[in-house]
Amino acid sequence: MILLYEGGFRGFLGCVFEAFARASAADPSARNGADWIERLADVGIERRDRYIPALFAESTIVPHNGARADRTEAGLMHALGREGFDAAVKAYLSERPGIDTALLRFFARCIDRGMGQSARLEIPENFAVFEASRRSGIEAHRFMGLVRFRELEVSGAAVYYAPIESDCFVLPLIARHFADRFNDRDWVIHDAGRDAALVYRVGSGVDLAEGFSLDLPVEGLYSGEERLIQAYWRRYYADIAIDERVSRKRLTGRMPVKYWKYLVERN
Repeated sequence: MILLYEGGFRGFLGCVFEAFARASAADPSARNGADWIERLADVGIERRDRYIPALFAESTIVPHNGARADRTEAGLMHALGREGFDAAVKAYLSERPGIDTALLRFFARCIDRGMGQSARLEIPENFAVFEASRRSGIEAHRFMGLVRFRELEVSGAAVYYAPIESDCFVLPLIARHFADRFNDRDWVIHDAGRDAALVYRVGSGVDLAEGFSLDLPVEGLYSGEERLIQAYWRRYYADIAIDERVSRKRLTGRMPVKYWKYLVERN
């Protein structure tokens, strides 16, 4: 049985609640310490918009339920601890194929046999969660240094805008970093590949906006100062480069090509 959800991480938590509830209803002994790993062996979780039906596979849509998501979060925080729960969130944000089901198996094992089981990386779901969490953490750290803001003029006011495209959904992981450091101006970090954005307003804090898009080419909104700074920066970058010492292998090793698209000096 494949449980399908909508609504991001909280929708996923509601699906986890449904999986455990179904296991309990199927066999009341599951409430008294029965092996959750075995009870959930035939249950999978997928986000509805990513699900590709398989032959003979059964699926059902689990409606979003905020109360169930809250109960699941509290239960997992108790079972995994803050560090373990944060690692699970990072793994989820990796958006790797199969990570939702791997997390369900990971939760079941830790609840059954203790958080010490999480270190057993020979277990496939543990390794999948570990790698996914690590991947999200590394990419989030990279974007803390790669985000480049442009000053836009919007209705006569200055707004700082930074487009990115990431493999993992890093916006929730970098929100606090930028809110703490750039709290004196309005800014937007736009994940163009997911139509989502962090929107910061002075005095209001940062919000995650889904379905975010710009109707106009952003270059047409650049302030005069922004155009001048970009021109100076490109000239500086070109003038200090020593062609004979350029090593593309080293450059791409430290700055993967997939991140060059929104770097002023590389365009």
